Amino acid sequence: MESNSDNKTTAIVLGEEVESSPQEIVTVNDSLAGFERKEILVEAKDIKKTYRNDSDVEIILTAAEYRRLLQEKGLNTLSEYQSHRTFESDVDGTVNFIYGIDYQMGDKVSVRNDELGIIMHTRIVSAIEKVNKQGTTLQVNFGSNIPSLIDKVKRAVK
Repeated sequence: MESNSDNKTTAIVLGEEVESSPQEIVTVNDSLAGFERKEILVEAKDIKKTYRNDSDVEIILTAAEYRRLLQEKGLNTLSEYQSHRTFESDVDGTVNFIYGIDYQMGDKVSVRNDELGIIMHTRIVSAIEKVNKQGTTLQVNFGSNIPSLIDKVKRAVK
């Protein structure tokens, strides 16, 4: 399953507003255009040009240092808005590797599906082990969890 609904490619970062100077605006990953460009507006009022350190000494950032911090804030925000890819598969229990001994949830593994032509090197994000009369089955989800509506609301409120 692939989800690009939450994907953002470009961050427009707004610096602090100071009366004596215009507001600094930094655009991160500005190379895309048209339908491939998905923008997000990031307010970075928490990054100040002037602040006091632990010793109560006033520190004034240069313009280059301040722009670099705004750029870093934009990159960090974009990393939260990546496309998500999840791969669900049944694990073959007749092979050499045993779940819980050789690998477990959280491990990074290689998964191959010849029918779909997919090879993924990813983490195990969830596992459901079922035991019944017919035997044991293991359903494992690989990739990144697709955020739910509640996750999206929490991130927007944050």
